[in-house]
Amino acid sequence: MSSIFIGLFIITIYFFIIKKSKALALGIFAISLTYDFNLKISNINIYLFDIFYIALLLNLVLLILLRKKKYVIPMPQRRLRNWSLLYFYWLLLSFLIGVVFINDITASLNNLISLIRYIQVISIFILVMSYKLKIEEIKYTFKLIYLNSIIIAIYGIIQTYIINSISYNLQVWFGRTYSVFNLTGPNAFSIYISFFILVSICIIIDKRINFKYRFLNFIFLLILIYPFVYTFSRTGYIALFIASAFLLYLKNKIYVPIYFLIVGIIIMNNNLIYDRLISYTLSEGLDVSSIGRLEYWKAAYQTILQYPISGVGFNGFSIVGTRYTNFFDSSLINVHNEYLQIMLNSGLVGFLLFISLLILLFSKGFKLKKQLKDIFLSNIVSIYLSSIILLAISSFFFSPFLNFQIVGQFWLVSAVVLKLEEERM
Repeated sequence: MSSIFIGLFIITIYFFIIKKSKALALGIFAISLTYDFNLKISNINIYLFDIFYIALLLNLVLLILLRKKKYVIPMPQRRLRNWSLLYFYWLLLSFLIGVVFINDITASLNNLISLIRYIQVISIFILVMSYKLKIEEIKYTFKLIYLNSIIIAIYGIIQTYIINSISYNLQVWFGRTYSVFNLTGPNAFSIYISFFILVSICIIIDKRINFKYRFLNFIFLLILIYPFVYTFSRTGYIALFIASAFLLYLKNKIYVPIYFLIVGIIIMNNNLIYDRLISYTLSEGLDVSSIGRLEYWKAAYQTILQYPISGVGFNGFSIVGTRYTNFFDSSLINVHNEYLQIMLNSGLVGFLLFISLLILLFSKGFKLKKQLKDIFLSNIVSIYLSSIILLAISSFFFSPFLNFQIVGQFWLVSAVVLKLEEERM
């Protein structure tokens, strides 16, 4: 009962914040996505971002019912919203088909729970797009999200120091920095922090920005890089390397060859990164983690061939996939490849709908970049485009879109970036 009262109190306070400042409310919502704060109500964990999500949704519904909301989503944004809704409808249909294929009530209930969470996180995109935001509000929201990443990185540095003071071993889970991402681990943290490393790089190389801000962001870059290196995430290393190169290409092509040279020198002279990428992975053939991924992919491929149209749902692979591999004892976790994971979850149809949505977002961002004159906002769009590349590369070895801490912010930022289209600057 006390948890319910606490939840209602938080919603009331958050309603007040929404009324005073939509930018602050969205910033707090984005920040809440990165922390594991939750209330237990009837044995159900309600996360802090769930409470804020409900408050934002209720506020929007009340505005519509009271007819105080005159804002209408512009046609280009409406197309993306409708595409998202179409994807949701297919997810529900593929879930119903998956119930028949799996023929397991417990697994189907788990599928439904995972599906609801997945739809909720993507629907952040639709929810935020329904609010009208001014340019200054957009800037303020981005600054809050960025500052929060510095706090998380500092916590990661402290955590790394504590880890190193114990007994460091690459093969031990707690020998890797995971910051506040306790339940999802180093790979998730490395991709999250990579978003903000891109922010620092973009500001540092932009000569139009005042030197003191560029120097400040150089300090931020050092803070962000340190815990990132100690995640020992090969997925993070590779994805950031390619996404950074893409960002530099967008900003000034002349930086790209210099960048490749610097990164090459760092890898060859940094034992930590070199050992993790090369020595550890190939010391005696492929390491256990790499072999496990290959086995996941083989089982996923066979499962997709068997159920190509609708897939087997969000938890169906853990049951069906065991028919196609003997490598794992009893069940399979996620497949460690977002592209295969999407096909497993919702079939080829779901895969095409989802990839089309991302392509639309990338295309819209590219057009928007050419229209914006404001330095800050132009940089934001460049970083956003690079973040899509970051997610696209990491998706070959990891399933970032199943991690709400990563993609919750991505969908929120996607909506806020699209709000810039309403302002022809």
